[in-house]
Parts: sequence; structure tokens; C-alpha cells
Amino acid sequence: MLREIDVTGFRAFERLNVRGLGRINLIVGQNNSGKTCLLEAIELLGARSVAPLQTQAQRRGEPFIVPVHGQMVLGLVLRYVLHGYSAGEGAGFRISGRDGGERTIEASIARTPAGIVAPVLYLQPPVVAQPSMFLRTKASDGLEVSFPIFGEDFLPATPPPWSVGPSSSMSYVGTGPVGAAEAVRAWSAVVLKPEQALVLEAMRIVEPRIEDAAIALLPSQNQTLSVKLEGVDGGVPLGSLGEGTGRILSLAGSLVEARSGILLVDEIDRGLHVSTMEKMWKLAIETARKLDVQLFATTHSDDCLRGLAKYLRSAQEAGEGVVLLRLDRGRTEPTLYRPEEIVLGAESTIEVR
Repeated sequence: MLREIDVTGFRAFERLNVRGLGRINLIVGQNNSGKTCLLEAIELLGARSVAPLQTQAQRRGEPFIVPVHGQMVLGLVLRYVLHGYSAGEGAGFRISGRDGGERTIEASIARTPAGIVAPVLYLQPPVVAQPSMFLRTKASDGLEVSFPIFGEDFLPATPPPWSVGPSSSMSYVGTGPVGAAEAVRAWSAVVLKPEQALVLEAMRIVEPRIEDAAIALLPSQNQTLSVKLEGVDGGVPLGSLGEGTGRILSLAGSLVEARSGILLVDEIDRGLHVSTMEKMWKLAIETARKLDVQLFATTHSDDCLRGLAKYLRSAQEAGEGVVLLRLDRGRTEPTLYRPEEIVLGAESTIEVR
């Protein structure tokens, strides 16, 4: 479990030092203070690779399509990933975390030595060319990989065959709506497993009439999640029950997928009514403890914070391992609040926006 994180040169952070992390970490702060950036830094750290940069660009709406040797290629522009939006030889970032040992991922842009060429495997047909730059990456386990850059700072999206996956179990829940494919994926993670009952109970936080759920095949041959409601004949598509039910399903399913690992949730209260906040936090905290998950979540909502405070007041042991981090632009260290401070300050003294 991560106890400390240091970030240098990545997106909003010229430098950020975080100490005293817990099992449950709620991140608050004004717009553009770096809440999502911190989640993304942890995602890169867990992957031991820069490969998640491409997924992050898609989530942020940052992908670009540019010509590479006469073919249009999807990818990202590195200057938007680097602090100060400045890329060039020597620019880069470093992310480190401590969880008993130390894990790091660092990346820097280096000029391609004269005469060095690389196969451009994502072009059809493939060609051999000289990239203008390379993005050189190094992880704490000694893994070193270089990614070719074209133009000034364009990193193509198709991952090379030697990209690596996460070093530990990790799931990410973004801010987008939970569509049919995501609902099916979340349900598939728990169906016919002990956690199936947990996920159904979680969905009842929003829709108490839910009795069961199953994956159904539509006439279009697409899959959807159909739920059985008390007193209603036949199944009802999950999408008919509103955004909140899908959001809770995604949260609960992702907690199961992140067993013994890390779950990152951007705007954990997204789509949920104020009346569900205390139950949502009960689900998230108790399940994270049961499955040995470290949770990092963001919010802009005072209601979300008050729901957490209400849950923390419910039992003496409820707050064990719960930390609130407030990020402020220009500060290298967040303000940390422990459970008793969260309870005391939820109504007035903690600024979440």
C-alpha cells in the first residue's frame, strides 16, 4: 500500500510531495489543482510504463491525428503531459512512490543519434525511419524502454510489442457515463463469484427493487445488462434505471477487480444523489478493507464530504485508514485531514471546490 508519492514535472505538478497516505484517500481542491493529475500519476506508477498516457489522453479528449510518413496516425502530443506545456530535448517527468520499498517511473525526451533508425510497426505497410526524438523511460525494477517520437513531440498511440502491463492489480473509474459495454464488463467481473451478492446489494443503494441481474443479448447482437425488479415481469435494461445505478455497479465491480491492488475513481459521487452518499462510502470503505484495496478518489462535492463525515461518525473504527487530501495550486504539499478533522470540518472549514 502506497504511503508516499512524489511527482516532478508531470501535468499540473512542477513538484508535489504527499506523505501519510491511508487505505482510503479522498482528494479535493479547486479546478485545475491537480486532482485528476494525481490519479494519473499513480496509474503510471502502477503500470511501470508510459503506456497509460494514451488512455489518459483519450479520457481527457487530448488525442491527435497527424501524418507520419504519409499516413495518418493517432497519438498524443507530449507537451500537454509535461508541466508548463514545454517539450524538447531533456524535458520529462518523474513519479515515485513508497510502500515498504520504492517504485518509480521516469521519462525524458532525448534526441535520436545520427544514423539510428526504428521500425514503425503501426504503419501499413511498416516502414523503417529515423524518429526525430525518443521518449526514454525507466522503471524502478530496471526496465528501460524507448518510444519513438515524430515531429516535435508526437507519440503514436499504438503500443510497441514490448510495452508492459501493471505491476499490481489496478482499476480506474472515470467520469464518463457507464454504457452497456462497461456495465457488462463490471458484472462479468463478479458473476457466479462470492462478490456477486455484494454488487447487487450495492446497486440497491440507488434502486432498492433490484432482485438480480444477467447479461442479455439484444437483437442487434450487442450485449446489455438486464436487471430483475421486484414486481416487474421480465428484465429491464440497466440504462433505463438512470446514471446512478450504473455508477454504483461500476464502482463495486472495480473494487472487486482491484483486489489486493489500487482503485482510482475520478469524481466518486458522479451521478449519485445526496441521499446515497453515506451508503456509498460505507460500500467503498468496507469493501476496500475486505478486499485489501487502496482507494484514491476525487470529488468537488460538499455533499460527498458530508456523506463521508456522516459515515465516519457511525462507528469508532469507521475512520481507520481514511485520509482527506486538499490540493492547492502552487503548493508542493497537500493539506491532510484525519478522520476526526474530517468530521469536525465537513460543514464549514474544508474547502473542496
